[in-house]
Amino acid sequence: MVGVDFGGLSGRPEAEIEKTKLSLIKNFVDTYNRGGVTTVAWHFSNPASEGGFYWKEGVSVAAMALIKPAGSKHEEYKKILENIANFAHSVKANDGNLAPMIFRPSHEFDGEWFWWGKPYTSREDFIAEWSSPFLT
Repeated sequence: MVGVDFGGLSGRPEAEIEKTKLSLIKNFVDTYNRGGVTTVAWHFSNPASEGGFYWKEGVSVAAMALIKPAGSKHEEYKKILENIANFAHSVKANDGNLAPMIFRPSHEFDGEWFWWGKPYTSREDFIAEWSSPFLT
């Protein structure tokens, strides 16, 4: 089992994103060819404010309510998720099979260090963000 991060797949210049994709593909395929599986964390930069993925007092904005369906950042968020999904569905190993990956978004959500952490969102907004991102 090998762990990587999808943090480099959004919020960066396109050339940097493409370079990240190539590196990730190599990792997924090499791990699969050795009989392994890759876990994928997602240190997603706050889509509503500066400050990256860590919560920065005075800089970060509580964004979970903004990315859920009907939120002001929901359409942008759906595009980011769609790009990640398209990428994941394109990673094929030498045998033609999709390279397996375990996606771990919003990990450590009960802490206070990430913008998606417990102090910065409600239980209902957190559930809404993951229960139907493409339904509305």
